[in-house]
Amino acid sequence: MEKWIILAGVAAVFIVIKDILSKDIMEKYTYVNYVLYANIFVFLGTLLYIVVFNVKLIKPSSTDFWKIILRLFIVYIIVEPCIFYSLKYCKNPGYAKAIIGLNTLLIFFIAIIFLKEKMDLAKGVGVGLTVLGSYLLLK
Repeated sequence: MEKWIILAGVAAVFIVIKDILSKDIMEKYTYVNYVLYANIFVFLGTLLYIVVFNVKLIKPSSTDFWKIILRLFIVYIIVEPCIFYSLKYCKNPGYAKAIIGLNTLLIFFIAIIFLKEKMDLAKGVGVGLTVLGSYLLLK
């Protein structure tokens, strides 16, 4: 089995745990409170990691710097608030994640267009089943 499959499976399991823990947290705190505390913990943890493992930091190029800033803007101003509030206001976190999970289809179609990935019958059936599965979960 390829290494990326195992890593993706581990990530999927821990995303479920994170989402279950998040539902309770999201009901108690605002998005700004959540992001503030989460970033403080991540910052302190990152500093500790850098010190303990003597990580050498590399200064990003100006192009990469702006890509990082754009990514942070997209994540913290658009994506995370949408995920936060969709999970906060839905009865079942699985409903929100069924729609959020459709990002798999979007990245698949982008790969077809820009990376020249081939579409065949099996992949087409997979796309159809993904859409149908999300629909049935929400019905």
